[in-house]
Amino acid sequence: MQKKMGKVDLQVISAVLIGMLLAVSIFIISALMLDKAFYMFLAPVAIVGGWFCVYHPHFALLLLIALIPLDTFAYLSNFGANISLFKLLTPFVAIGYLRLRFVAVNVKPFKLNHVEIAICFFILYCILVIPFSIHIQPAITFVRKLISVALLFFLTTHLSELGPKTFKKHVLIVLLVSSCLSALFSFYTTIIGENIFSHFQDDTLVRISGASDISPNDYAYMIFLPIAISLRGIFKTIGKKRFLYICCCIILLLALVFTYSRSAIVALGISCFLTAIILGKKITGTHITILLITFSVSLPLLPDAFKDRMLTLISITESSVTEQELSLVRRANYYTVGLNIIKEHPFLGAGPGNFPALHASPSFQSIPEFYGSQRMPHNLYLQIVTETGLVGLVLFLVPIFIIIKNLRLQIFRANNIASAAPATCCLLALLSSLTMGLFLHLLLSKSFWITLSLCTIYLRNIKYGGKNFKG
Repeated sequence: MQKKMGKVDLQVISAVLIGMLLAVSIFIISALMLDKAFYMFLAPVAIVGGWFCVYHPHFALLLLIALIPLDTFAYLSNFGANISLFKLLTPFVAIGYLRLRFVAVNVKPFKLNHVEIAICFFILYCILVIPFSIHIQPAITFVRKLISVALLFFLTTHLSELGPKTFKKHVLIVLLVSSCLSALFSFYTTIIGENIFSHFQDDTLVRISGASDISPNDYAYMIFLPIAISLRGIFKTIGKKRFLYICCCIILLLALVFTYSRSAIVALGISCFLTAIILGKKITGTHITILLITFSVSLPLLPDAFKDRMLTLISITESSVTEQELSLVRRANYYTVGLNIIKEHPFLGAGPGNFPALHASPSFQSIPEFYGSQRMPHNLYLQIVTETGLVGLVLFLVPIFIIIKNLRLQIFRANNIASAAPATCCLLALLSSLTMGLFLHLLLSKSFWITLSLCTIYLRNIKYGGKNFKG
């Protein structure tokens, strides 16, 4: 009886706290947006929605994951570009997780594996170096965003422990289906000849970016994980399910083509090559034959614009020279600025989120034309080493090394490519992320942290020598 009363009391307390949080949020919104104060009448809907998310955090998390490739529909334009369902729902998912962890009965004890501990050390380090940053405000803003994407990682990882056994499968399916929907939406932009979802425009090509306001290169990276998920399904299923996974894979590969992203093609090619080396003899002659036939049939069907753009990687024409020169000058300058920063701040870095400001500063910028131009380094590793120093780079690479080491071990222990498919596809997604990191700054990418989360979940669910995965 006392247990039941205690549970009821906790439910009442949580209901009161949720109501207070929503009331304060609505009051602030009304105060800041006096011309739209009528939105406060949505309070009952918000309260019911918040209550539902708290008591069904797994459903709310799946919604958040589904919105990653469909983030156009996540932003509430009437409230401004900074208000999104990600910011609104994440706190309630976190509260729902805490409710399950500390209120529900018969839950597993809270434990962090070595990957999660290493990530915690990296985030804690980023927080501790804020006072030593050259510019404090960008450092605070960057770390706040880093904590939010890391929270998505931890919520996904730990809610998979507390949820039904099918939750992990649901995460994969939701991410795959939403990515395919995003691709289908973006195909419409190719038909009408204008990308209506993104403000990133190309004067010579209609490059798709999914149903999201991101660059085509960032969208191409976002496709890597669902491609790996579809490949996993192809190897692990038969019949109609395999056919559906093949269809999803084709849709996603077509979307990758229409991004016209050279860096994505290079990154995916390198990652597939490295994964094939690790698989070794598990790749049979049949697999190679199917791959060659698929490539031979697909190559003539590729758009001429895609072929021409890929050829600029190796061919030299008057137009490509100009384009390549501009790109090379910018990228070379990132490394020049980065080297200047590393010389002055080798161990602790210049501060999280400080690279754009330092890129514009004459103290670190060597090209006068770029004075005052704040730009990101377009390189994950250059960003980390310049902003958090060599210490931060080591702390960042430790969990990556642990994951790759254990995935490689699991692949070696598998008898064939089918049994190795889950680990192989996790490894492919992670290697693609790490390779794409040579061309993009991915530290705040939700897709990057979801990739880390799915790898961690997979490793946590397998056993090595009878012992649970620790790292």
